[in-house]
Amino acid sequence: MIEKAVGIIGLCTFMLFAGFITAKVGEIDLWIVFILVSLMAGYDFYLDIFKASNGNGKGPSD
Repeated sequence: MIEKAVGIIGLCTFMLFAGFITAKVGEIDLWIVFILVSLMAGYDFYLDIFKASNGNGKGPSD
């Protein structure tokens, strides 16, 4: 359970930091990259943390 909380905090911290940098630079291309990277990071986090292991060793570690 603690790994889920730490993961959520880490993901939010990454998005906050990258969003701050993106807002300071203000380029539309950087905003597009930031949104795509944030979506991919969120999806990867979801797959790694919230999907149950199906017994083949490809689920979250305990």
